[in-house]
Amino acid sequence: MADEGGTDTVTEEPKRRYDVFLCFRGNDTRCTFTGNLYAALRQARFRTFMADGTLKGSVQIENTIIEALKASRISIVVLSQNFASSRWCLNELVKILECMRTKNQVVIPIFYNVDPSDVRNQRGRFGEAMMFRFGEDTKEVQKWRSVLTQVANLSGWCFGRGSGFKYEYEFIEEIVRHVTLVLPRYSIFLSFSGKETRTFTGFLNNALCRRGFHTFISDGDQSSQSTIGVIEKSRLSIVILLRLCFRDPSPISMDKSSSAEINEE
Repeated sequence: MADEGGTDTVTEEPKRRYDVFLCFRGNDTRCTFTGNLYAALRQARFRTFMADGTLKGSVQIENTIIEALKASRISIVVLSQNFASSRWCLNELVKILECMRTKNQVVIPIFYNVDPSDVRNQRGRFGEAMMFRFGEDTKEVQKWRSVLTQVANLSGWCFGRGSGFKYEYEFIEEIVRHVTLVLPRYSIFLSFSGKETRTFTGFLNNALCRRGFHTFISDGDQSSQSTIGVIEKSRLSIVILLRLCFRDPSPISMDKSSSAEINEE
């Protein structure tokens, strides 16, 4: 996210892959809700993109943010009262829904002290902020109204009067739990057996990490239950075999459960 006026930068390398992209109105929630959500996601070891508001130069910022958005697996859109008064936020939302359609990116709307129906229909204080800032329904405004309606129709989370959450930290914990269910924790599960492949596996792991992949290495010492749990949270399994491995097929049988669900990054 970036505020209108072009004064944002990023907190991570733009070429790296991200688990979560945060879209938000900085003046509303940067130092409160969104900042706390960012910290909670990072603590849960999700690579999270959040603009931090320190770099000037709108073209550079826009390019960096769009690249980060395209490299993310989930976009969380924090819809607050003044969200629709920011041209930047609205254009960013257009790009997010494009990624949802073309890249199957997951989009999670957060209705922060706003009613989803007000976002859907651009009414109440949410709609008033948009009308005051942009006035009549130009072609551009009609496009923004369309994406606001679309995002409000997605399954999301509400915080505010009648939401059932008394404390903000409880709300954030629920969002992080939901992200954990939606996203695999690891990109790649590496399985090997024997000292002969340990060096090769180490080099492979280092190379994958340099390219921005989350990896988990199993040498067969972990308990079967915990290893299966990691496999289920991985997008890709790599099994490194020697001829001697066939004397002990346990690492192979452990990986069979996830072989049908292998996906490439």
